[in-house]
Amino acid sequence: MPEPVLLPAGRVPPAWGCARTRLLRGATVVELYGEIDLETAAAVRLPLDAATERGVHLVVDMRAVVFFDGTALILLHRTHHQVRERGGELSIVCARPWHGRVLALGGLTVLVPLFATLQQALDRDGLR
Repeated sequence: MPEPVLLPAGRVPPAWGCARTRLLRGATVVELYGEIDLETAAAVRLPLDAATERGVHLVVDMRAVVFFDGTALILLHRTHHQVRERGGELSIVCARPWHGRVLALGGLTVLVPLFATLQQALDRDGLR
């Protein structure tokens, strides 16, 4: 497995809009929080794009997301395709039941494993 991507200094600050990026146990973790919609899409797209620059295990942690719409689904599909093209893998952490339902309706659950905890995602024990 490739080494985690060290994000370039100044490219993505530790907290950016609705996202925070960190390296944890060999994975790049992008924690999303608040509302993910058309208004916040740019603040989410930048850290997701930076995290997919090379093949890594990327974990998108959505546990602190209180609302998301189709814009978030588009961003997650885009991230999935970027990660796969670059030889990596994507996992999503979501503990709220409605998160899983919306992700399933958006077609993501057949492409990306969902996990209830960050620990499970880092251990790659899927809950599909």
